[in-house]
Amino acid sequence: FRFYLNDELIASGPANIGSDYEDSLPPQHWFYSSFSVEKYVQPGKNQIAVEVFSRNFVLSETTSGQGRFVCDLEFDGAPPAVYTDASWLAHPDTSFDKQGGWLNFDAQKEPVGWKELGFDDSAWEAVSVQSPIDTDYLLPSEIPNPMRHSMQPDAVLILSNGVTTELSANNFAATIFNNDELVLDYTRNKTASVKFSVDANAGDVVLVSPHEKLDHDPNRPFKFICKNGTNDFETPFLCSFRSLKVKVNSENGLKINSVQANFSSYPVHYAGEFACSDSFFTQLWDVTRWTTQNCMNDMFYDSPKHQEPIACTGDYLIESLINYYAFGDP
Repeated sequence: FRFYLNDELIASGPANIGSDYEDSLPPQHWFYSSFSVEKYVQPGKNQIAVEVFSRNFVLSETTSGQGRFVCDLEFDGAPPAVYTDASWLAHPDTSFDKQGGWLNFDAQKEPVGWKELGFDDSAWEAVSVQSPIDTDYLLPSEIPNPMRHSMQPDAVLILSNGVTTELSANNFAATIFNNDELVLDYTRNKTASVKFSVDANAGDVVLVSPHEKLDHDPNRPFKFICKNGTNDFETPFLCSFRSLKVKVNSENGLKINSVQANFSSYPVHYAGEFACSDSFFTQLWDVTRWTTQNCMNDMFYDSPKHQEPIACTGDYLIESLINYYAFGDP
């Protein structure tokens, strides 16, 4: 799910419970996560809007075996003031599609302004209320919510008519693109979602391919079909990449306002440092600590074609020791 309050994305989840490949049995319990929403609540009316995904975006994501969404909103420890009941409304989302290895999103099929206060939801239908979940089945996640940090590219290359032009990351957003390709370099691999904003015409296409190495196949590429006007989008999954290839197909021109990597990580603390007279070992420390941090999400991200689920306990037992040495986190 992705949870919005007053049009602000403030939560996503749930934490992956973990299983193994080709495991057809549902888990014995399921996690729920808690988020502080205090700073997003405003006096008067507030609007909650949620995307609930019925498909997995990653091979090793698992399912509870029960398709449902549960949400409570509490204030000062009192009983829930808002909770999922028959008053919630829902609408099937046809914006997402998956073809081959590409995730497609058609912004023309998304209800306009559905996350905003005052949206006319009179055509939406009441949700289907499911039977209560056994309280022993639903457990609070003890995993801290990941930290998120927006990162801009360090370099931008534009490939147009066989000519390569380098732009600074600060001024490429003012350029109009037709049938052009960009390469955005973030210097080193990052575990992140991709977020962008473009001013486009209906039917314009933006193809985004995340790469760890440009001469290798992309990790989780996606195709975005624009609506007329401003299009804002963020991928509903994380992937590991150093570079983004962005291809634009537009007859009348498209303006890119921004493209950023929203880095995600377990909230670590750099408790120690390492330096050596041999620069190789200093670099080795930096690279391995950074790789470890990238893998400290809800699964490993160092094998981009298949993320290893939490059930790969041998790897995770090793990683827990590495985490302790790298960050002092037990």
